[in-house]
Amino acid sequence: MDMQDFIRRRNIKLLQEAIEKERDQSKRLVLERLLADQQRLDISGKRAQAAED
Repeated sequence: MDMQDFIRRRNIKLLQEAIEKERDQSKRLVLERLLADQQRLDISGKRAQAAED
């Protein structure tokens, strides 16, 4: 696992925890969008890594 993978996975975990704790719906929506973006980046990174292997 390279550093970018580690950072993406850590960001995903932190965003999931923040979403669970956030009570303000508008802030929660922003966090959910950020989480979706991070998950897309994680999937893209995995595909790129598979293509290199």
